[in-house]
Amino acid sequence: MKFSLNIPLNELPDRINELPKDKVIISACPQDFRSNIACQFLKLNGFDAKVLVGGLLALADRLKAMAAKDLIL
Repeated sequence: MKFSLNIPLNELPDRINELPKDKVIISACPQDFRSNIACQFLKLNGFDAKVLVGGLLALADRLKAMAAKDLIL
């Protein structure tokens, strides 16, 4: 997504300083396995982090149905 910052999970510890602490960080991956790990890591490091429920594939499906508002926990 053009509005996002792509940081793979394995690079997150080394690139965590690229993320703003004053904003909510939404972690996302194609499904939601890695994004859950990233979210927990971010929370442990003082970030307000959330997970995109179902991942990017679910987002694409829900956007088609115009029901994206219930995707973020």
